[in-house]
Amino acid sequence: LTRVLFGIHLITKRCIIDMSYSTHLMDFKDSSIPSSMQKLVVTKLSQHFRKAVSLKIIPVPTRGDDDLLIRNR
Repeated sequence: LTRVLFGIHLITKRCIIDMSYSTHLMDFKDSSIPSSMQKLVVTKLSQHFRKAVSLKIIPVPTRGDDDLLIRNR
């Protein structure tokens, strides 16, 4: 399925782009989606980055029909 937006043909199939430079760049089987991910959260206002943010481990969000989940290592 494709859609045309501003003259550009967009593929509307759901896929995952693996940015890990492995031999496969697209995984259509959902086999490589981890159950959790790391997220930087701003916890307080500070001029120092390490004091302002904390690292949280959260579940990977479930993507919808028109979403694209990108994994970056």
